Amino acid sequence: MTWGTRSMTHGSRSRTALAAVPLVVLLAGAAPAQSPGPPASPETRLHRVQPGETVWRLAVRYGSSVEAIMELNGVRDVRFLAAGRTITIPVARTAAPASLPHADPLGPAFDQLLARAEQALGDARFDDALARASEARTLAPRQRGVRWRQRTARLEVVVATAHLAYGRRRAAVEHLGRALADDPQLALPDATSPKLQSALQAARILAER
Repeated sequence: MTWGTRSMTHGSRSRTALAAVPLVVLLAGAAPAQSPGPPASPETRLHRVQPGETVWRLAVRYGSSVEAIMELNGVRDVRFLAAGRTITIPVARTAAPASLPHADPLGPAFDQLLARAEQALGDARFDDALARASEARTLAPRQRGVRWRQRTARLEVVVATAHLAYGRRRAAVEHLGRALADDPQLALPDATSPKLQSALQAARILAER
């Protein structure tokens, strides 16, 4: 092989190596884009508690959890949250989905509390039933459609039944009146106690006056 041939061969190899450099650089620059991003890290929000707000309601509103809010703020009882207090709420940056026009974010939490209230009522834990009903009531929106009115009517029946168990008929009739206001077609099961049926009838009479 002559010097000229060796020179051409060497030059060809050099050009090939140089031509490969941009490709290597390009691939090196593209590699980070293919790697998964870091996991969502939590951030916190400060919230001034308004009258009637509960840990449940704030957890649903901010996409957080009851346990996280209670632990971070030293809350011992989920039922009580002092109005005027400023608390810190942990929120995952990617946890909160975009709100939808017809979303019902508080419905599932309300239904869960309502189910717990009805279960407590069935177990004759009347104080517990009233406490769960009180929590659920804070989640009900002021402007309610048919579905929400049916929910709150069931809630008032739970409260009325608990009051009757303690002999508070007047309070029971009052809450049954609220139930009828939300659901005029409210009907109790056939197995309902005569006392509750009688209180509902009294509430109907008062509503018609």
